[in-house]
Amino acid sequence: MRKNLILGAVAGTALVLSSGSLALAAGGNGGSHHAQDGAAARTSAVAPTVFACDGGAQKQVKNRIVSSPFTFAEAPGVDIPIPGAAVAIAGPARGTDTLVVTVSGETRLTGSTGTQDWIGLEVKVDGVNIKPFTAAGDVMAISGSSTWNLNSATFCTKIGPGTHRVRAFTNIADFDTDDTLGGWFDDYTLSVEKSE
Repeated sequence: MRKNLILGAVAGTALVLSSGSLALAAGGNGGSHHAQDGAAARTSAVAPTVFACDGGAQKQVKNRIVSSPFTFAEAPGVDIPIPGAAVAIAGPARGTDTLVVTVSGETRLTGSTGTQDWIGLEVKVDGVNIKPFTAAGDVMAISGSSTWNLNSATFCTKIGPGTHRVRAFTNIADFDTDDTLGGWFDDYTLSVEKSE
C-alpha cells in the first residue's frame, strides 16, 4: 500500500511538472505567438526600485468600513478625501513603528469615452503621501473601468512619536477626450496595521 502511495505521488508530481513545462513552452502568456518578443522584453527590462517597509510584531489594527456609496465629480488637481476612510493612530514612545495601510472597495469610473482616464488613490499620513507614489506626485490608479469592480491597494510608511492622521484620498485623471468624469466608491474599507 505504501509503495502505491509513493508511486501515485511521484506520478502526480510528474504531471504537475509536465503541465508547468507545457505552460512555459506556450510562452506563459496564454499561448501568444509573440513568446520570443515577450522573452526579449523581460530580459531587457530595467530592475525596479524597491522601497523596503518592514516591521516586526503587530501592535494594533484599525479598520473603518463604509457600506454606502460615495460619488464625486472630476476636480482637476484636487485630492478628494474619501468619507470615513481616516483614523488617528499613536506612534511609539521613541523610535519608529511601521504602518501598512490597505484601501479596498467597489469602484467605478463614469463618463469616460476613452481608454486613458482613471480614478486615482493615495494615502496620506499627516497630509503627506506615503508609498507607493513618485516624487512627481503620481498616484496609484485604482480603476479605469465603467463597470463595478472590487479593487484594493496597499501602502506603507514609518511613523515616529505622537498622534498621526491616516487618510485615504481619491482623484480623477482625465487624459482622453476631456469628458465630464465622475467616480464612485462603495463598500470600502480602510485597514491600518501598526507593527514594531
